[in-house]
Amino acid sequence: MIHMRKGVWIVLLVPVFFLLSIMNLPICAGIAKEGEWKGNDSSVGNGLGYTKLGYAIEGSFDSDNDGLLEFVTTGIQNGTLRILLWEYNPSGGGGLSPAPGIGALWSGVEVVDLAVGDFDGDGLRDDLAVSHPMFNTGGMSNVGTISLYRGTPTGFVGWGSLTPGITTTPPVPSASANLYWGWSIDAVGGDDRDYLLVGAPGYTVSNMQVGYAVLYSLEVGGGGALGGHIVWSERGWSKGTGTTLYHERHYGACVRGLGDLNGDGKEDFGVSNIYNVTTKATNNMASEVHLYYVESKQDLIRGNLQTYTGVETPTYFGSSFDSGDFNGDSYLDLVVGEPCTTSTQSRVYLYSGTSTGINTGANPVIISKNVTFPEELTYFGVEVETIGDENGDNMDDFMVGAPYEIVTRYKPPEHWTYYAAGRVYVYEGYPMLIPFRTLVSLY
Repeated sequence: MIHMRKGVWIVLLVPVFFLLSIMNLPICAGIAKEGEWKGNDSSVGNGLGYTKLGYAIEGSFDSDNDGLLEFVTTGIQNGTLRILLWEYNPSGGGGLSPAPGIGALWSGVEVVDLAVGDFDGDGLRDDLAVSHPMFNTGGMSNVGTISLYRGTPTGFVGWGSLTPGITTTPPVPSASANLYWGWSIDAVGGDDRDYLLVGAPGYTVSNMQVGYAVLYSLEVGGGGALGGHIVWSERGWSKGTGTTLYHERHYGACVRGLGDLNGDGKEDFGVSNIYNVTTKATNNMASEVHLYYVESKQDLIRGNLQTYTGVETPTYFGSSFDSGDFNGDSYLDLVVGEPCTTSTQSRVYLYSGTSTGINTGANPVIISKNVTFPEELTYFGVEVETIGDENGDNMDDFMVGAPYEIVTRYKPPEHWTYYAAGRVYVYEGYPMLIPFRTLVSLY
């Protein structure tokens, strides 16, 4: 989630260059870029020398129940991951500081995901989940774990963890290498508390990483311990053999709470998979975004079909997605990123909302980014984020990250070219979703 406040930009990007190298799969968590704070700046954390600020960011919420909104982000100090908190104070002051009650976390860890919500059902959106999808346990690599913290007036209090292979209530899947438990996490509003939505895109069935997603209701057990139960779960699938093989891959690559898409008073959510081989016989494959309307129905949005050549190359449709009322008709629309759909283009898709949900049957509005050479692939759309109504026109705006974009700077008499410098595009909403206008682009 991204929030924009007057005079402050908070921008989310995805470290796709790192993620592609370990799993060939984009993630929802990302890199924050903000105009006032920089790693190793004496004004950050009282000069404590943080680096890699913003690999994940989440807010806004009120962890100490003082009426002032906060967000959390990640930073590295002396090689160890820490959670940093910023509190918005309209009268001035504030700044980044270590989150009270959360000490040093994991050494050498940069890529995590964060989720904030009312997970303990006390009526306050002040609890925090921190995932480490490459956590090693039981002699196995990249199993994953999720640490839970409850908010109190004096800071966070450790609540427990959800780690595969360790007996917990609620239950979690069995541990396995390259499970990537918590690759993406988010909060989804429930009846009396927020649920925790977790993706595990490495979940394996019959030697295939079909992926898995689960929705938890977390509860306070005896002595304040972590408890709860599973509300919903689903996994990717495979069937057939040889040239008639059908299968999904990496279901749970991105999970996202989407708000009430169809006006039934229930918060809906989405899960993407990278990618689905429709059949080897027809050489077709595509990635998908699954939309789950609670107690109602399920919709499926499929990305562009690509030719299957025996070496499975995903389209990355659904590497990130989000909802917002981008055309001002009071219905939530859907924005979906598809970075590097071909060697020459990346795309972002806009699907309009209706009184019954997202209109998946209509042709979406497409924003594309062309590239000329392979080294100029921008990964435009690897992260998309709704930022609310930034310009006051009663339509939500959104950002699109392009972390590999080449940036050229000119200062007479010389030019400088920065490869993989990255850029964030900000788009404002527009009636009928057409045409979209670029509000501003940030470097």
